[in-house]
Amino acid sequence: MLPFLAGFVMQTNTITSISLFLSLIPFMLSYLEIRISRLYKNNKRNNSNTMATYQYELLLKLLSIGTISLTFTFLLVFTIIA
Repeated sequence: MLPFLAGFVMQTNTITSISLFLSLIPFMLSYLEIRISRLYKNNKRNNSNTMATYQYELLLKLLSIGTISLTFTFLLVFTIIA
């Protein structure tokens, strides 16, 4: 949350409710990724190849792909607008 908000404030020199709201998105994505990766690592350490382990792996991959594609989308949109 803080790196995103700090970058926004440095570029615009203001703090708005929109910037606070948008900074919650990377915060929640990071929080989800940390929580899921801890569960996944715990299962992998215990040599547990259950369905839950595969679901954690799939969720982590989807989070990564979603984050990367969302970043590229925002980059393209803001490049076209600017």
